Amino acid sequence: MGRTRWLIVGAAGRVGRVLIAALEGQPVRTWTRQDADLTDRDRVLATLAAIRDESTDPLICINTAAVADVDGAEKDSRTAVSVNGQAPGWLAEGLSDADLMVHLSTDYVFGGNSGPTAPYDEDAPTAPLSVYGTTKRDGENAVLSARPDSYVVRTSWVFDADKPNYVTLFRDRLLAGDPIEAVTDQVSRPTATTDLVAGLLALCSRRPDSGIYHCANGGQASRYDVASAIGAELGADPCLVRAIRTDQAPRRPAIRPAYSVLGLRRWQEAGLPELRSWRIPLREVILRPSLG
Repeated sequence: MGRTRWLIVGAAGRVGRVLIAALEGQPVRTWTRQDADLTDRDRVLATLAAIRDESTDPLICINTAAVADVDGAEKDSRTAVSVNGQAPGWLAEGLSDADLMVHLSTDYVFGGNSGPTAPYDEDAPTAPLSVYGTTKRDGENAVLSARPDSYVVRTSWVFDADKPNYVTLFRDRLLAGDPIEAVTDQVSRPTATTDLVAGLLALCSRRPDSGIYHCANGGQASRYDVASAIGAELGADPCLVRAIRTDQAPRRPAIRPAYSVLGLRRWQEAGLPELRSWRIPLREVILRPSLG
């Protein structure tokens, strides 16, 4: 067997960019919207076949591509169905037996509106509340149906300093002295992109049993907890962060789960490296300038 090649689908996105940087010096093939439209099955399979033909070396395909705009998916469900729900299965279908498929998914496959109880196990029943969550769940099923030896990795509330997200939004508003309203009744595991990528690469290296894994930073928080932590790190006036409930916030097209904390049982049982508490990378991120 030759040297492993990496194929990063969604290379221009938040996780894709960090993956490419982490794989510097290794053979990496990138896939963006300019390479192939993920809504076109024939184009996806043809593009993947051409990439495979470039070398006999096996591929590790990590699919980070998604219609990740949760509210936008409600407005354009057709694209979300294709990109989130169908394309992952097409990618898995087009790989050879020697290749490995890793598909990134989300905590939004869970409903979480019955009140906090315990973190969701990997085997817990899914009950998505939005088009985004539903199509991401369909993508999980498509991958594992086409290639049962694949990995589906769910994560949650991803943040970094390099693209706008809820953490950089909170940081920039507090630095400007602007007030923030943040909800207390949506709780999950904030996860730094760098830590997530380290986890994905460890998974690919160690190759535990296939199936669904949860990879997220330690601890849990509400959006209000995150905003308050950012304010404390910046030395901002605590009065700038106001706690509200979801029903007091402006109405948004997509319903978010109230509680979507991911349990990490399979990750821990596989002996994979534990990710840091979310407060540690949060501190690193808010002290860096946003690159946009």
